[in-house]
Amino acid sequence: AFILLELRALHLLGHSYFIINELIKSRDTANTLFHLANQEESFEYAALSEQILAKIDIAETKYESAKNRLNAILPILKNAENHFYVQAILIDLSHIALYENKYNESIAYLLEAEKEYQEHPVRPRVAMVIMSCMINVYSRVGNFEKASEYALKSVSEFKAMNDLMGYVNGLLQLSNVYSRQGDTVKQI
Repeated sequence: AFILLELRALHLLGHSYFIINELIKSRDTANTLFHLANQEESFEYAALSEQILAKIDIAETKYESAKNRLNAILPILKNAENHFYVQAILIDLSHIALYENKYNESIAYLLEAEKEYQEHPVRPRVAMVIMSCMINVYSRVGNFEKASEYALKSVSEFKAMNDLMGYVNGLLQLSNVYSRQGDTVKQI
C-alpha cells in the first residue's frame, strides 16, 4: 500500500512540475517513477512515467520520440483500463499530428478519443477538450460544417453543466468558425 502511494505521489509530482514548466524536475521525477515502477512490476505506473516523458518531448518539439513513447504505452494503459490516460494519450497524439500538419491523422486520433470517451466517460472535461480540438482541426481543413457542429455541441454541453467559462469559450470558438466562413451576421 505504501509503494502504491509513493507511485501515485511521484506521478502527480511529475505532472505538477510539467504544468509549471519545470521540465528538468519533471523528467527527473518521471525517471524516478519509472525505476520504482519497474522494481515493483507496476506496468501501469511505468507507462504513466513514459507519458510524462512524452509530454516533455512534445514541449521540446521532439515529436518522433513522443509518438514512439505514446504508441508504446497506449496498449498497456488500455489493458490496465486506465481510460482517462488512454483518452489523454489519443489527444496528445492528435496534437502531434496537428503540429506536423497531418490533419486527417489528427482527426482520426480525436475520433478515437471521442469513441473511447463515449464508452468510458471518466471526466466530462475530457469531452470538452476533444470537442475544442475537433473545432480547431476541422476549421484548419476548411470543414466549417463539422467545426460548427462541434462548436454548437460544446456550447450546449457547457450550458447544461452551468459552466460559464466553458460556455463563453464555446461561444468564442463558434464565433471564430463563423468568422472564418465569412458569416459576420452569425459571428456577431
